[in-house]
Amino acid sequence: MDSDGLMKLSIGLSGALAGFLLAQVGTTIRAYFQRVKTLKLLIEELKDIDQEATRLLYFYGRNLQLYGAQGFGESAAIGVSGPIFSNYYKDVLLHLNQSQRISFQMIHGLVGAQNTMLSQLENLCVAMRKEHRANGPSAEFLRCAEELGELTKHGYSNCAIIKWHIDFHLKNQGDPNLSPGTEDHRAYLRYLESVVKEMNRTVESGKTIPKDKFDTIYNPDDFRAHF
Repeated sequence: MDSDGLMKLSIGLSGALAGFLLAQVGTTIRAYFQRVKTLKLLIEELKDIDQEATRLLYFYGRNLQLYGAQGFGESAAIGVSGPIFSNYYKDVLLHLNQSQRISFQMIHGLVGAQNTMLSQLENLCVAMRKEHRANGPSAEFLRCAEELGELTKHGYSNCAIIKWHIDFHLKNQGDPNLSPGTEDHRAYLRYLESVVKEMNRTVESGKTIPKDKFDTIYNPDDFRAHF
């Protein structure tokens, strides 16, 4: 091969290499911005879940008061979805630190538990209605009513805990570290105590509300639901 041929071959190889490198750089840049976009969407989804948890706290607050009034809620509530986490979390997983991974996964694990409890509540209410129609306020009906009250308490606590973890994550996005022994963890434990107190107060408040008031269209202000 003469010198002109070698030069053309060298130029061709250099061009191919440059094109390959540019393509790799372009791919890397696109992947970076895609991760940034996905992480932003995951954060926005946490804000949406926080609003949904507030909605469910009203639902549970009313049912806690019904429990205190020795009644039971017959309404169901729609669960919480997290499509961004379900479909795209894997795309950013390896680029998160341990605290971020634990926080995201814990929040969405709590959301999954919440949806399970809502399904259990709905099924229990259906069973209670059937039992009441067949046998009135039987021993089985009263047992189910007690189970419903306990499940409602768990659902209320779960929602309150979801809201705390989301707030903590949003305020500490770079390192939402909740290791035991830290001041943040101690604050979390104090919060859990306050949730139990508020939940018990809500149950007690139901004992002072006339039962016919629960038959009206629900307005949170009427029931003074707090969270």
